[in-house]
Amino acid sequence: MRSLLLIAAAGALSALPSSACTIFFAAKAGLVLAGNNEDIYLDKVPIVWVRPGGDAEHGRITFGFEEPDGKVFAQGGVNDAGLFFDAAVTPKVGKAQRRKERAPENMGDAMLAECASVDEAVAWLEARDLRLLVGSHLLLGDKSGGKAVVELIEGETKVIRSDKDYIAATNFSFSKPEAGNYPCPRFDAVRLAFGGNEAPPIAVNVENFEAILESTAVPRTRIEDEQRDGGTLYSNIYDLTRGTIRLYRESNWKHPVDMDVSEWLARGEQTLLMDSLFREVEAPRP
Repeated sequence: MRSLLLIAAAGALSALPSSACTIFFAAKAGLVLAGNNEDIYLDKVPIVWVRPGGDAEHGRITFGFEEPDGKVFAQGGVNDAGLFFDAAVTPKVGKAQRRKERAPENMGDAMLAECASVDEAVAWLEARDLRLLVGSHLLLGDKSGGKAVVELIEGETKVIRSDKDYIAATNFSFSKPEAGNYPCPRFDAVRLAFGGNEAPPIAVNVENFEAILESTAVPRTRIEDEQRDGGTLYSNIYDLTRGTIRLYRESNWKHPVDMDVSEWLARGEQTLLMDSLFREVEAPRP
């Protein structure tokens, strides 16, 4: 299946923009996993935020980088209740919802702090002005198997559900695919993995999720008009059943870092350069 996935996604990755992402979630046979490739400029410095929470909020671990203006914005993460999210850029098809309370700048972190499930997160988002989603959408998943994609389309919040055992998102809007980035070979590769086009679906396990990430990762690509390199900055596999995270840096599939969410939260509040975690990895996996 790994070779099949690589073939399905090959030939289109070099044409991808620097801000491309692939996100997917599946629940099957008692195991709930989520995966994502964070594709952007490779000179970005990835950061890990560990926030233990307390009586009034959930502990969470989030991933991202500082924006050029110094603002902090979690691109994805998970909390101690098993709620996951990740964001992906889309064409700009939304507009501000000025009649609602404005969502916090670090919206994903705030959502993980307050919500324990996809249904709670959807309700939290629907109550807020989601102007931060003018050109992006969120994929949500929880350890019970709940899943959804949330978009902002012309000032209206759209919630996309799936009746299958998986859901995926890349860089086109489900509600308005004609706006751009559709069709998407990375989305097609994920759909194929989970049984699209009558292909046999993969088992839901870490090895197969890693294969999907590898097949949809964007290689280091020079963006000549910006004189910068783009590609897959980092990748994650979240095991929402067991409460663990597997982290990869720049498509280095042989040197992952494994994080136990409860153990890391017990260490207290931390802001870490992602690369510092990989210095402890002594040898590649066989």
